[in-house]
Amino acid sequence: MALILLIDDDAFFRGVFRRMLQGGDHSVIEAEGGVEGIEAYTQHHPDVTIVDIFMPDMEGGEVIRRLKQIDSHARIIAISGRTGFHEDMDYVDRIKMLGAKAILRKIDTREMVLAAIKLVLQPADH
Repeated sequence: MALILLIDDDAFFRGVFRRMLQGGDHSVIEAEGGVEGIEAYTQHHPDVTIVDIFMPDMEGGEVIRRLKQIDSHARIIAISGRTGFHEDMDYVDRIKMLGAKAILRKIDTREMVLAAIKLVLQPADH
């Protein structure tokens, strides 16, 4: 079981993902945006942070950059619901360079999400 911080401005999506993650025996903390998410990270030090890429208060890439400044070992998964985002390899590469260990789509299955969390939680030497 991991403590997961979910940073996303979409309340419906947070609810769906919270239920999905709790169904995988994880504990979930929610934040409505980047600023709130960074504060929650410093307060709770989650095992994994899931960051929406497109949010109105702070772009997800900036959130990832700041989280990695706070904790260089932060385990981060980026997520997006935007059509075509995953085909834009320049942007995907940028998000990975900033520190995201995995990138998911909001339409990915529960199994895919839980597998990504399991992968991100593995020790670095695997």
